[in-house]
Amino acid sequence: MRNMFGTTGKVLDVYLPRIYKTPKHKGFGFVEMASFEDAQSAIAQLHEKPDLYGRNMVVRFADLRRSKEEQIERRKKFFKKKRESNRYE
Repeated sequence: MRNMFGTTGKVLDVYLPRIYKTPKHKGFGFVEMASFEDAQSAIAQLHEKPDLYGRNMVVRFADLRRSKEEQIERRKKFFKKKRESNRYE
């Protein structure tokens, strides 16, 4: 993915979520580009083009409803509750 998106501009980060406890990817990912123009170029050049597995990619701007910090805190609270509820079972 880094190489594919690197042809359209400078790539800062690539994140491909995996299925829990397996090496398989969930089928989507996030690519952070260095600039807005690089991101627009990636969308223009790669949207609806085949990916590494032969499927057409959907390339768009990510939904920015939550920041990373908010997501991290939410996950911490969720897993803390889960651990506490399973502690004596």
